[in-house]
Amino acid sequence: MALGLRVLFAAVSFLLATSAWADFQAGLRAEARGDPELAFWEWVLLAQRGDAAAEFRLASAYYFGEGVPVDYARAAGWYRRAAEHGHAGARFNLGLMYDLGRGLPQDRAQAAFWYRLAAEQGHAHAQHNLAVLERNGRGVPRDLADAARWYLRAAAQGHVPAQIKAALMYEDGEGVAADPVQAYKWYAVAVGHLAGTERDEIALLMRALRPRLTASDLAEAQRLAAEWRARPEPRERAAPVWPRAIGRALAAARSVVRGAPVAREGIGVVVDAAGHVLTNGDLVAGCREVRAGPVAGDPRIAAVIARDTESDLALLRIAPAAHAAPLGTADPVDGEPPVAAFVPGPGGLAERLVSPAAVRGEPGRFLLVTPAVPRGTGAPVLDASGRVLGVLVGPEETERVSRASDTAPGAASFAIPARLAWSFLEAHGVEAAPADDATALAPPALLARAREFTLTVECRR
Repeated sequence: MALGLRVLFAAVSFLLATSAWADFQAGLRAEARGDPELAFWEWVLLAQRGDAAAEFRLASAYYFGEGVPVDYARAAGWYRRAAEHGHAGARFNLGLMYDLGRGLPQDRAQAAFWYRLAAEQGHAHAQHNLAVLERNGRGVPRDLADAARWYLRAAAQGHVPAQIKAALMYEDGEGVAADPVQAYKWYAVAVGHLAGTERDEIALLMRALRPRLTASDLAEAQRLAAEWRARPEPRERAAPVWPRAIGRALAAARSVVRGAPVAREGIGVVVDAAGHVLTNGDLVAGCREVRAGPVAGDPRIAAVIARDTESDLALLRIAPAAHAAPLGTADPVDGEPPVAAFVPGPGGLAERLVSPAAVRGEPGRFLLVTPAVPRGTGAPVLDASGRVLGVLVGPEETERVSRASDTAPGAASFAIPARLAWSFLEAHGVEAAPADDATALAPPALLARAREFTLTVECRR
């Protein structure tokens, strides 16, 4: 009797599976014939029986308006059912809807949860998007090493944005050990799949990286790029995930994600088209993360490339920039009248006088800027044509140099001369453009020009 029931159950299961497969194929044929309405109803019949692939197709029909009006709420509901049943694509799409706040309230913790499940199943887009959240600390604790791991897994599958991110992380030593050969390899792999301005931007990054490569390094990077082949990860069906487990995981994630408070704020100056930013060294010391952006805009995560305690300068990296500051090559001359200069900041231009600073034991290392510039850490000191004469030091260094130069406290600020900034940049493979135009600008034009290459820099802890 028991054996007969088992045989009957197996036969019924086989018939149901065969029927479901036939219905799914019917839906695919309807799509291929250009009949989205018929395909939609095929997905409905299968989805109501718990078929994850049909649930995914039905959700996509609602999301893209295929055979039915666009309905993000219904799409999210069916994506959730398919995601809970283990469908990798549905998990990614549900994460994307939470990430974008489309059809669902924006919730980066939920997005990260679903991205991670899909990423573990080998979904390259999910791996990339999870890495973005981890790199920026959105919805999850900031984790550069894990972000690099996911970028590299996605890059190995042929995901071009992940390949570019992997190159940047190898170039900057962010989450991985700095490796210009690997950085150049990933740029070269990615550039072969790009066109137009995107290709030009990556080619520019490759040219900026070349000074850090020896001839043999360059040959090795080119060989690795030529031999590279995409290795897609097998997509495996995962076990179902139920709401109670989701709730526990999200509660744990939210308990450790906190917005990092701004500890210090200053200014930086873009020095080349690759997006390198020169600022004060103390400004970025001990920061959990550094952000940089337009003075009146939203700052984004910036990579700290180098920080030199001797020169008190730091080098950051953001996205490629359209405008870079021209650097001067000569200091104001001792014994001659002070140079009229301008310091850009949130309040506009502050007009100042600049001359060599007489600091005991440190000749030629500082410029004297009078009167003092409040909250000017890292700001560029510009001449009337917009050339950078120097970079302002922070409050602690200002206090120290004031004592060493017998300057009354609060009477002046001090700047690292552009001459020393050139040496600092060259030591780290950055080729800033020299100033080639000495035409004086009216204050409004100078301010407009300065705003093109000055950024707010935030140190967050």
